[in-house]
Amino acid sequence: MLNSVLKSLCIVEKGRLRYALIIAICFIGGFILLPNLGGPSFWQDEAETALLARSINNHGYPSAWDGRNLITQLSGNDSGPSHIWSFTPWLPFYIVAGSFRLLGETNFAGRLPFVIFGILALFTLYLFVYKTSRDILLAALSSLLLLLNMQFILHTRQCKYYSLLFFVPPLLYLAYTKIHKHVVYFILFTTCIIVLFYTNYLSMFLAIAGITIHTFAVRRYKKDVLLFVLAGIISLAFTIPFFFVGDITVTSNLISRFPTPVEYIDKLARHIWYFNNMVFGLILCVPLLLFAKKGYFNQYEMRLLKLLLWIIFPAWLFLPLFNQDVFRYNLHLIPAFAALTALLVVGFFRWSRKAGVVFLLLILMTNISSNLPGIIVNIAIKASGIKLEEKTDWFVKKFKKDERKTRMWLGSFDKELKMLTLRRILTHQVLKAEYAAYVNELRGRYEDAAMSTVNFLREHAKDGDIVYINFDQLVLQFYLPNLTYGYKILPQNLFISKKSPLPPYITSLEGTRWYIFRDVEMNLSPYLTDEDFKAQFKGRLTPYELGVNALYWDLTWPQRYHQYINKMLWKDETGYNNVTVYRID
Repeated sequence: MLNSVLKSLCIVEKGRLRYALIIAICFIGGFILLPNLGGPSFWQDEAETALLARSINNHGYPSAWDGRNLITQLSGNDSGPSHIWSFTPWLPFYIVAGSFRLLGETNFAGRLPFVIFGILALFTLYLFVYKTSRDILLAALSSLLLLLNMQFILHTRQCKYYSLLFFVPPLLYLAYTKIHKHVVYFILFTTCIIVLFYTNYLSMFLAIAGITIHTFAVRRYKKDVLLFVLAGIISLAFTIPFFFVGDITVTSNLISRFPTPVEYIDKLARHIWYFNNMVFGLILCVPLLLFAKKGYFNQYEMRLLKLLLWIIFPAWLFLPLFNQDVFRYNLHLIPAFAALTALLVVGFFRWSRKAGVVFLLLILMTNISSNLPGIIVNIAIKASGIKLEEKTDWFVKKFKKDERKTRMWLGSFDKELKMLTLRRILTHQVLKAEYAAYVNELRGRYEDAAMSTVNFLREHAKDGDIVYINFDQLVLQFYLPNLTYGYKILPQNLFISKKSPLPPYITSLEGTRWYIFRDVEMNLSPYLTDEDFKAQFKGRLTPYELGVNALYWDLTWPQRYHQYINKMLWKDETGYNNVTVYRID
């Protein structure tokens, strides 16, 4: 039995090339992904994962309350009445908890398990593409293109569930294509669904949406459908108990409100635009479809292409139905697009060897396919002399957006256009400037505002001092657990009543000793403008300028990576404010 299972999964049948290519790619992956892993401090969501992992090691389960501080980004609604975490699944927290037990509570220990999963994802994608297309070079190229995608690199290096969405889905799709051939594939398919659920349940739904439709609409064999249904029933038996752990009212509310038609189109367009800018230029669909129509792909490659399209489009179309457009929920599509790009490279080489070489170099060294439409639009707006900030009222009326946020966004866009030069177009939007920025991160050539704040408070604050910061409070909470972090909950926004009453400082500014302003409004959570806070404590604030540019606060927010490039490479031009800590006397 064991021999047959190993044989069914083995990628080496004859020769050593199949071993050598993927081993070499995984080795390169370790070289790219591991350096300076512990250097940058955690950002808000990473700190949340790390804090819940610490809670598991202390309590045996992820509790949001430790008797002093509350872990929350949703005004206390991300945990149940007994403070048991219920907003997101627990698997990533237990993975980090195990790493903390073995290696200690460090940045490196928090991120290492996910880098390992990222490296293994190169292998699982290789396995899926090879088993589907029967082309070893196509499989190797798919894994290499995945490794060189900056969004893959950034997400994999996070203390967050992201790399599991790179690692598991290729195995899921491999098992799906062969579910009728061996019981091992049925077990693998079912296990992948369960693991994805306990990684992120919305991502799990999006990952199986396409193949679910494909099963009932396209598959001809009743056995395939029955096995799929049986796998679903078994998966439900292992996942439904999670919903009884705590109150998931807010979780349901956040993802269950159907958008209006305008909201749906807006979110769908924005989500697809993220992929266009960061993963796969939509303009490449034209040659891809031409190659398919003209017979440049064999039957196995066409089968792979069709399956990839079934995976991608339903995931895109379903996400906005949950009133979401967030890039990270569809991270499993990045490996799919890597395989799609590899197919394109094969098509270009079969059309013309020279064309294949040119296309491969363009993909590896430039962002032309993603940014060409944006470059044209930016140049046109700059040439017209239009000031977008002056059009705020029109944008607000047309798209029903918040006026303050819209004005800020349009103003920042005007600022970028003002600095738009041929050099910036070349370095920002044509060449892969993200590689240069990533080298900067590996070298640590930036000032870490988060750790500068931590070091300042470590020196000046006393144990138990109450700190108020409206965003990134979890970062400080992880590194400085001896301090108290207040004003986490707006009472009117707390929909889940707690069995034990929380101290007054959790729901008010009572006793606040330190204040750091960040201009970020969190969903449901308290937010005060800098002016409002200073007016409330007028005459009692002593400022401390840290002399550190506020670059890091969203430095590792992958969705804003191009903004990060601007900050990293041209921070002397952008004029971001320094971090200021205020003591309240």
